[in-house]
Amino acid sequence: MTEQTGPHHNPNGAPLAASNGGQEARRLPAKLTGFRRRACLTNPGEPLLLARDPIESVIRFGQFAEQSAIDVTELVASHTVAVPLPIWAEPWPTGTRRWKGTREELMWHPLMWLPRHLASRTDLPSNGDRQLRQESDDEWSVRVALEMTVSGLYDQDTGTWLDVLATVDIDIDRPDARARVAAWLAGRDDAALDRIDLTNLMTVPEDPHWSSWAAVELAPVLRRYSWALGSDALIDVLDSLPSEIGQHRMDRDVAMGVATTVATVGSTWIDGVPNSDGAEALRRFAVELGDSNPSTVAALIEGPVARMSAALLEVRERFWPAMDSEIAELGRLAGGVDRLLEGRDS
Repeated sequence: MTEQTGPHHNPNGAPLAASNGGQEARRLPAKLTGFRRRACLTNPGEPLLLARDPIESVIRFGQFAEQSAIDVTELVASHTVAVPLPIWAEPWPTGTRRWKGTREELMWHPLMWLPRHLASRTDLPSNGDRQLRQESDDEWSVRVALEMTVSGLYDQDTGTWLDVLATVDIDIDRPDARARVAAWLAGRDDAALDRIDLTNLMTVPEDPHWSSWAAVELAPVLRRYSWALGSDALIDVLDSLPSEIGQHRMDRDVAMGVATTVATVGSTWIDGVPNSDGAEALRRFAVELGDSNPSTVAALIEGPVARMSAALLEVRERFWPAMDSEIAELGRLAGGVDRLLEGRDS
C-alpha cells in the first residue's frame, strides 16, 4: 500500500508540523529533509499536476478509496491532478474527526491534514464582474497540488509524501500507534495529534492567494492537455488489441471487456469537450458492445473498436497540435509561480 523512505525522526527532535500552545507552527524546510516519506499512488519523477492516463486514474481512485475507507462520493477525481482528493466536510460527523469510517492507517498522508485555507473552497470573481463564484473542482484540485508540491509535502523527484504523523513521533506501522490514532479519530483528545497544523508550511505571507490565481490560469490549460493525452492513451490500448489477441495473450471475451472499459472510461474522460459528440458516441459503443456481442475477433476489431478509435482520434487531433503552445503556456505560468515563491525555502 505504501512504501517507507527516509528516517523516522526530526533530526532536531521537535515536532515541526505542529502548533504549540497557540504559538505559530514552525515551518518545515521546503524539501523536508530528514523526515520519513512514503509512496502512495504516484511514481518517482511524476508531477502531481495533470492526470495522463484515464484508466490509471480510475484505478488510483479505487485504490485511494480502499486505503482511506472514504466514501467515493466524498472524493474528487480531476483531470488536472494525478491523484484523487478527499472533499473536506467540516464540521465532521458527530463523534468523528474525519470522514465516517476513515482508516487510521492512512492518517500519515498530508491530504488527510489539509489546513483550513486549502480544505475549503474559495470564492473567485466571475467573468470580470463583481459577482463571485466558488472555485471549480479543477481549480481547487490544482490549488491543492501546487501547495503540496511547493511546500515539499509532495516530492516529485521521489514521488513520495511527507509522513505527517512521523513529525510528531507517531509511527503508524505500530499497532499501539494505530490504536491511538483510531481513538483520536473517534473523538478522544491527544495532545500530539491535536497540535498538528500544516498551515504555515503552505502559505506565502506576501501573497496568501497565490495558488488561487495560479489555479485559475492553469486549470483550463491542464484540462485541454488531459483531453489530448488521455485520448492518446486510450487509443494505444485499443491499438494493442489485435496484437494481444494474435499472440494469444488475450481471447475475444477479455478483449471485449477491455474495449468496454475503454468506452466507459473514455466517455467520462472526454465528457465536456466543447462542440464534440465523442463522449456520447463512446457511451453508445459501450451499450453496443453489451447488446451485439460481436461473434468474432474480426467483427470486434473492425466494428466497435475501430469506431471508438476514430472518436478518440478526433479529440486527440483537435488538441494535440496545440500541445507545444500549451506546454509553453504551462512553462510561463510555472515560471510565474517560481518567481512568486523566490526566497521561500528555509
